[in-house]
Amino acid sequence: MCHSERIPAERSIFVSYAHEDRKVLEGLRKPLSLIERKFGVQLVWDDYNIHVGDEWEREIWIYLTHTPLAILLVSQDFAASDYIQTIELRTLLKRHSRGEVTLLPVMVGSVDLDLIGLSGFQTIPPPECPLKSLVGFKREKCYADLAKQVQEILMQLLAASSTIDATRLEAH
Repeated sequence: MCHSERIPAERSIFVSYAHEDRKVLEGLRKPLSLIERKFGVQLVWDDYNIHVGDEWEREIWIYLTHTPLAILLVSQDFAASDYIQTIELRTLLKRHSRGEVTLLPVMVGSVDLDLIGLSGFQTIPPPECPLKSLVGFKREKCYADLAKQVQEILMQLLAASSTIDATRLEAH
């Protein structure tokens, strides 16, 4: 990946997920692409943005430590991943406690949030109704609701910083 093609970490959304949940991430990309179009930038960053020749740990670290918003696709596989729990989630929780990142946990499957340090966070959908239990319209509505939440969070972040051109957003 050319340096000029890199999504600026400060203008991206880091997605932490287990590879087993890749289909959920792909489903989420559709409604988020509408927001990307509105903002005029590519927002979603995940490990599939790493290209041949990139140092994957360095790339992940850059986005993990600089993105203003992180979506967590919470599932049993997410909870069982040593890398997610010891590197990604630990770093994101520390950054959140310092007010550096907003965390948006998305319940993909049934997980005890206490065991992974997320019990104090509002989730979408609610823990008792995870994405894997939803089908058809209900799942699409959940994705749309999540995209709306992302847009609201980004607008709040805009109020606090100038990383994305607020006038472009308001014009749409």
